[in-house]
Amino acid sequence: DMASATDPSRVFTRQKVEELLQASIGKTLFEVDKAKLFLHHEGRDKMKGIAGDIVEMSILGCNKDSKQEPDILVDGVSTEIKTTGMIKPKKADSQYLYECKEPVSITAVSIPVIVNEEFETSNFWHKLAHMLWVYYWYNSPVTVTLSEYKDFPILGFQFYEFSAEDKLLLRQDWLLVRDFLIVIHRDYRTQEEREAQYPRLSHELRSQL
Repeated sequence: DMASATDPSRVFTRQKVEELLQASIGKTLFEVDKAKLFLHHEGRDKMKGIAGDIVEMSILGCNKDSKQEPDILVDGVSTEIKTTGMIKPKKADSQYLYECKEPVSITAVSIPVIVNEEFETSNFWHKLAHMLWVYYWYNSPVTVTLSEYKDFPILGFQFYEFSAEDKLLLRQDWLLVRDFLIVIHRDYRTQEEREAQYPRLSHELRSQL
């Protein structure tokens, strides 16, 4: 669990994280890009995750990393960083200033791994238990190219933990998926047969999730 701690660039106090992020609010992604990621990827139309990389490498000063563990250690707690674009609400009568541009994927679930896991110690819950959300304004009505990301400003951030009630719902969904896969692994012996059954997951479980 302390794997992230092996890299000192990923170890923080909460106060330090808040200081660094607070100083970035209102600035554009280009203005905070100390690691010169825009320059590095110049000429490309797309760069998946550029905003997240800028938060990690340019604002927080982390070294590049693509390991499965949560991203940083904050006061000894493994914390997953999620960066997402916000847009002005589509509904004119919305009570909110902004809404998420699109649903956010937290983590992929590996089938060979989940069938041997328990919820509390699963990769899934490990990623969700403690999160740091950073928001930027996706100030465009249409999807933009990489160079146009430069003008998007940082809006804010928050440390987030699910309520006990939400955790129960997440656990219930996770168990539905895990137990469904356990049955497939019990009833079908070869990998080929099992893989042929995996698509059943979405249409058989969706209504219960």
